[in-house]
Amino acid sequence: MIRVVLDTNVIVAGLRSKQGASYELLQRLGNPKREVEFALSPSLLLEYESVLKRPECVPLTLKQIGDLLDYWCGIGVCRQVRFRVRPATVDASDDLVLEAAIATKNGIIVTHDLKHLLSASQQYGVEVQTPQQALAEWRLIS
Repeated sequence: MIRVVLDTNVIVAGLRSKQGASYELLQRLGNPKREVEFALSPSLLLEYESVLKRPECVPLTLKQIGDLLDYWCGIGVCRQVRFRVRPATVDASDDLVLEAAIATKNGIIVTHDLKHLLSASQQYGVEVQTPQQALAEWRLIS
């Protein structure tokens, strides 16, 4: 099983379009085969909520967003972050992703923004992949 931490940009991309790797990743999160385990932290979940509730962000109602967040809490592995690595990246929201990956152990960060996360993640031994790279690797495993 592969444990992933999704950057907010992957979630937004997957919810905006039913085409592409980001959408396919979101579809695999609740797969009964449990080939992919969704890892998150409370602070990262709040980041997801904050971004998704922006009116211009995704074509979902507030209720749909709430239901989606509840679903992710139900299927995900949620760990409290008991340390801070901030500031480790240029973007504070990327620090939340990195902390969640470290806290949930063995998490692969999946992001569209490799340049912000790659150097910081290497310092902590966390792998970073694009959605396309992650799917290509998972297809070899499943």
